[in-house]
Amino acid sequence: MPKINFELNKIIFIFLTFFMSSTAFGIGPDFADDVYSEGKAEHVVCGIDIYRINLTKIIETFGKPTKVKIETDKDDKQYDPGSGSKEYIWSLPHVEMHLYSGYYTDTKTGKIIETAENAIAVLGSKPNGKIGFTGQGLALGDSFSKVENIYGKLIQVRGSQKTGDLHLQVTWHDSTYLSIDFDADGRVKSIRLFADEG
Repeated sequence: MPKINFELNKIIFIFLTFFMSSTAFGIGPDFADDVYSEGKAEHVVCGIDIYRINLTKIIETFGKPTKVKIETDKDDKQYDPGSGSKEYIWSLPHVEMHLYSGYYTDTKTGKIIETAENAIAVLGSKPNGKIGFTGQGLALGDSFSKVENIYGKLIQVRGSQKTGDLHLQVTWHDSTYLSIDFDADGRVKSIRLFADEG
């Protein structure tokens, strides 16, 4: 396997391990990966197709991010020297949008190569413009029943509304995952969409 692919694949593996299991985003590690919804797979959040993420075009659409968090090989020894990850955050009233990328330094040219990950997270109390909606119409602030109406009944559930840690996950055969968290009032507070092209 060429070095460029190995380094990017390693960065992507590190990132996706965090993204799909991190309690920072409320995603439980115990969701089964072989329970599939038969409905139409969700590919869009905030007007962005998860399979066609282009950071340049996204910045043209939404403006410069409010914040960019950078993690390097000095922060996490799992990364090779000169490599790491970036988290782009757009903060608007009521809502935040997060996109992610991995990067490495080409050993021959010294050029930094950055590739967007197929993952988007949006969190908040209600949408602001396009930010806060899925392509099929789910929005921040919606109810559990709205999720079922859009995506069907084959949804994995963890936690409960009573304890304030209700999480849902919908998985499709094309390896697209939609994870949803609810607040104590039973309203959607975060939506995360992830596509595994591996």
